[in-house]
Amino acid sequence: MTLQQFEVFVKVVETGSFTKAGELLALTQSAISHIISALEIELGFTLLYRNRTGVSITNEGQKIFQHALDILNKAELLKQEAAAILGIESGILKIGCFPSISAKILPDIILSYQKKYPKIDLQIFEGSYNEIENWVSTGVIDLGFSAIPPESLDFIPLFQDDMVVIVSEDHPFSLKEEISINEMESQSFIMPKSGCDIQLKQLFKENKISPNTKFELEDNNTILAMVGRGLGISIMPEILLDFKSLPLNAIRLLPRLSRTVGILIKSYKTASPASLSFIKETKSCLERLA
Repeated sequence: MTLQQFEVFVKVVETGSFTKAGELLALTQSAISHIISALEIELGFTLLYRNRTGVSITNEGQKIFQHALDILNKAELLKQEAAAILGIESGILKIGCFPSISAKILPDIILSYQKKYPKIDLQIFEGSYNEIENWVSTGVIDLGFSAIPPESLDFIPLFQDDMVVIVSEDHPFSLKEEISINEMESQSFIMPKSGCDIQLKQLFKENKISPNTKFELEDNNTILAMVGRGLGISIMPEILLDFKSLPLNAIRLLPRLSRTVGILIKSYKTASPASLSFIKETKSCLERLA
């Protein structure tokens, strides 16, 4: 068995297609098929079902997939360690992030990081808190931004982000300096689904509030636009407050609700050189932006 066989197998499973996997790995479809067949022969069982709509993984293949992914991650770690010993920073770093981080601070972090480490190839995966936690746990990504520190992973805190009430400029609440959670119950509410909903629903539950939720939306810009048109109010992270072109006001929420944004990683002690350098550069970049 070879690393190339594992790489091809993982890529076919991730893309669900021999053709797409071949395009990403610069191999022909027949080469991909040959490599998978050779791996199946060596293992003694079928890994993938082939059909007209694509491919799907077998039960046996599912058991092998995580091992293949772990082997590839270890191989990448070995390359990075060797490069670090030689004084050369290189390799692949897979990063997970949620929408507000993607839009607001990630571009500056990436720009700063790539200037220092141009030989490291950054790959970005955008998803929810739960997806990012799962990706880190299973090795799909090396590290990920989150605001929910799970017990099974290491969490490196970065900054506190307050949640604020967003209303249109002509809303009766727009003249207030603060709004209590109890006042929210009588209002049409737009629930954000990009991860903040977990904390908001917990806050409503603790205060025995049943919000009049009209919409549940994932895209932050859509939420801001709908609030601006008077279709409801919302509670969103303060980091998103960049709506100069929209008729909106942000008001302090009582009781205060904030989230700790940080980085999830399987183990800080055994992290790759690329992961450690990214965490260090992220902290430095946030200090400069503060």
